[in-house]
Amino acid sequence: MVRADQIYVMRPLVGIEGMYQHHGIDYGDGTIIHYRKTGDQAIISRTSFEIFSWGNPVYPVHHPVVDLPDRVIDRAESRLGEQQYDLFFNNG
Repeated sequence: MVRADQIYVMRPLVGIEGMYQHHGIDYGDGTIIHYRKTGDQAIISRTSFEIFSWGNPVYPVHHPVVDLPDRVIDRAESRLGEQQYDLFFNNG
C-alpha cells in the first residue's frame, strides 16, 4: 500500500468477526485517515496503522480510475474533525 490508497480492514459487528469493511486513506507515513469511534461519537481522525487495523490484515481497494495522491490526501485532510457519520448517508 502507498500514500493515498483507499484501504480497508474487516471489523466485527455484534461480536461476529469480519462482518463489515472499515475504510480509510493511507497517509503514507504509517498513519491512516478514517472515521474513528470515540465514546458515543464518530470523528474523522488521523491515527496509527495499528489503531486502524486492530491487528487484522489490511487490504487495498482497487479502483480503475484514481485521483492524484495529493488530491486524495487534501480531500481526506479537509474532513479531519468531521462528526457527521451516518451508516447509510455519510459512511466514508
